[in-house]
Amino acid sequence: MALPSPSVAVRRGRPDLGPGAVCRVFERTPDAYYKRQRRGDAASSTEALVLAHVDTLRAVQPRVGTRKLHDALAKAGVPVGRDQLFTWLRTSGRLV
Repeated sequence: MALPSPSVAVRRGRPDLGPGAVCRVFERTPDAYYKRQRRGDAASSTEALVLAHVDTLRAVQPRVGTRKLHDALAKAGVPVGRDQLFTWLRTSGRLV
């Protein structure tokens, strides 16, 4: 069983333990904890941008697959990896 991330452990209600103490338990650095928090905000805005492009492309071709979407997004200059695109489409219910 995988351990929860340090940010989950901090949010679960141990006000006496700060991120530094929790990170020591999980053998992570506090810098990694804060870096992960910053990355989450940027990822959600990128995800919204990519899914908007996907909706636009699928309006023209409703059954276009993920690999062709990935190629079209790359040509449009939208930076997203193929596996991440698969994940975002799956979680948003847009996977064909």
